[in-house]
Amino acid sequence: ERDECRRRLGLPLDRTIIAVNGRLCWVKGWPFVIQTLRHYLRVNSSAMVIFIGDGEDRQQMETENCDLIQNGEVRITGLVSLSEVSEYLGAADLVMIGSHEEGWSTAMIEALACGKPMVTTNISGAQDMVLPDENGYILFDRNPLEAARALDQTLYLEGAGEKSYALSRQYNLHTLSSDLEALWLRYRQGNPNGHT
Repeated sequence: ERDECRRRLGLPLDRTIIAVNGRLCWVKGWPFVIQTLRHYLRVNSSAMVIFIGDGEDRQQMETENCDLIQNGEVRITGLVSLSEVSEYLGAADLVMIGSHEEGWSTAMIEALACGKPMVTTNISGAQDMVLPDENGYILFDRNPLEAARALDQTLYLEGAGEKSYALSRQYNLHTLSSDLEALWLRYRQGNPNGHT
């Protein structure tokens, strides 16, 4: 399926593709992802990052990283449909999340649902969706060299894609109502007067 997605999108079959899904803005951490890629290219010269999306920082990103873009090491899709998001995720080997902060990361859920291992900063939900040494790694420091090592290690995790997909099944609209009800009941049992 990965190779089929790559063929449909015109992506190379022989490169390590790292996907980054979300708005191109500072809070999503694109400079950190680029710094990490520059380190990672020293050990994996066939790697590339695909930024899936668009945003207010696109022109700055393109200006500051024209060397990476010209070499085919960075690609920016621009705004794409949801089905195209899943195609790009399907084409990737892994997903990187470099955000400074998140509410509850839709990008992480989408990566899990596409069966992708992840390397992510320690944002909201990361410790629920990434199990170290199983389906990726959580970065507790914004160190590009350590992040590059985590990318490399993630590629060699056995069964990481299957683990990600299995985790995604916990986040299901069909079970949302019962999940919220169970959470509310636990809260009420711990606080019978309803005081917050």
